[in-house]
Amino acid sequence: MLWLAVDPAEEELAIRALLPEVGRWLRHSRPLMVNYPFGQAETAFLDCGFYLHLTLIWMKITFEDERSS
Repeated sequence: MLWLAVDPAEEELAIRALLPEVGRWLRHSRPLMVNYPFGQAETAFLDCGFYLHLTLIWMKITFEDERSS
């Protein structure tokens, strides 16, 4: 497992630098799939030769604070 934890401002640069190297290291074993929030850094992944396979739907709900009524 590889965990990408970088400054969001450097995220696409890190992906472009790291994933090709990981791909060369794993090339003979099996395909490389990445779980990443849909739409985030998508251009960097596409530039590295990845394509959309399965997309995760990230959902959010904001509850009102009952005390503020």
